[in-house]
Amino acid sequence: MAILSLLAVVMIEQIWPVPFRDFVRSPLVRLAVFLEYRLDAGGSRHAMLAWWLAAGGCILLAGGIHFALYRWSPLLAWSWNVLVLYLSLGFGQPAQYFLDIQQALRMDDVGRARSLLEDWSGHPCPLAPASEIARLSIREALITSHRHFFAVVFWFVLLPGPTGALLYRIAESLAATWNRSDRNPASGFGQYARSAFDRMDWLPVRFTAILYAVAGNFEEAMYNWRARSVDKEQGFPGDRIVFASGSGALGVRLDSRVREQGEPPEGEEATPDLMQRTASLLWRAAILCLLICLLFGFARLVST
Repeated sequence: MAILSLLAVVMIEQIWPVPFRDFVRSPLVRLAVFLEYRLDAGGSRHAMLAWWLAAGGCILLAGGIHFALYRWSPLLAWSWNVLVLYLSLGFGQPAQYFLDIQQALRMDDVGRARSLLEDWSGHPCPLAPASEIARLSIREALITSHRHFFAVVFWFVLLPGPTGALLYRIAESLAATWNRSDRNPASGFGQYARSAFDRMDWLPVRFTAILYAVAGNFEEAMYNWRARSVDKEQGFPGDRIVFASGSGALGVRLDSRVREQGEPPEGEEATPDLMQRTASLLWRAAILCLLICLLFGFARLVST
């Protein structure tokens, strides 16, 4: 049932990409802000209570609906799986941003490409040249593909019903919302949500890194994973692993670190032309991911 749900969602996303920010991100952000406002009393217990109210409540609701529908009709339960997974993934919008930026750079419309990148990433990049826009777009595509496809699929297949996909999406949204720069730095909400998401993302980031390595230059991906995943950069720890493996698989330099004198180059500089290579890598990794899910589902079916 899981692989059929995945295939259905992939096909639906190609035709009707879900408006992820309006239908999923905004409601989860409002829920996170509401819980923080109501429960933040400065203690770690309050952060844990708020996190589990958000995550546990949604999981119990989604799982309860799934099992209730399954007792009535397996087809209805499957349809519910497809709906929840469709909303939890939301990879259609980011993919469109990447393609639009690539098209704008090919037409030398750097201003439009820069505007699209700022809207996609939520970070300003004033006066960034085409090469920098390409570098940041490739980085954004690698981590977005992880968070909006590979990691969600990982937990969707591992946990029963739609609970895994929804749990990952809620954990990611709570970590992003409670760690925003305009939040109270003394609040324990951001620290707890980030710690919970890091633990939940520990296995999926390594799954994604292996997919990138197999789909691209395996040797360089593994070398970068070992050498660069420990670099101190802002963001979640898992991001460094995804960036390191992805840059090695592509043979492109994606970090902004200044190389020391005499240090060998890590790959090509990012260019608009390399964005097409990135799109090909992500498609190969996605197909490989679906094949692994198919084998996992077949093995589970045989064992029952």
